[in-house]
Amino acid sequence: PGGAVPTVDVSPFVDPEHYDDAARAACGRAWDAAMRDVGFARVAGHGVPPEIVADLREGAARFFARPPAEKVQYDHGPYGNPLGGYTGAGVEAVARSRDGHGSDAGGADETAPPDVVESFVFKPDEATKPKPQELDVPGRAYHAALLKVLAVLHAVTASALSLPEDFFAPFYAPSPDAHLRLSFYPPFPTDSKA
Repeated sequence: PGGAVPTVDVSPFVDPEHYDDAARAACGRAWDAAMRDVGFARVAGHGVPPEIVADLREGAARFFARPPAEKVQYDHGPYGNPLGGYTGAGVEAVARSRDGHGSDAGGADETAPPDVVESFVFKPDEATKPKPQELDVPGRAYHAALLKVLAVLHAVTASALSLPEDFFAPFYAPSPDAHLRLSFYPPFPTDSKA
């Protein structure tokens, strides 16, 4: 307990025709152990093609490299708005958002400095605002791939809990309301005292 982050290979659920029930049960047990002992795990065998990840990384790098005046065109309101979009550096402060339910002894720190991070919340089903060209296609592909991973992780979790493999499906029907948050933390100079 409390050791290194375990890696759980979910291939038996991604490619079920090449694995038997015993392999899926072993995967479920490995997932259960990871969640009990550490609380999280690296996921291997998820089936997301590396080029989908690379395309989104490349698109995000191009978007965040744009001049501020271009990026701000995609600011559709404060973070958390239903349209998603861009939030510039220095706007958010995680330390100001603590909810008082025990996180870091509770309560928000209203004097905390803003975070040095830019973000773009990508909502593939939001159609009233344009998306940056460099994020639109790769963002949709990545989102679709991760929805498949989400379904796999639901099946793995159900197996770990000795529940039917499709136990969690009704809670996400007809489709999960999920979006992507892309974040960019600019490099700090090496002599910075952050």
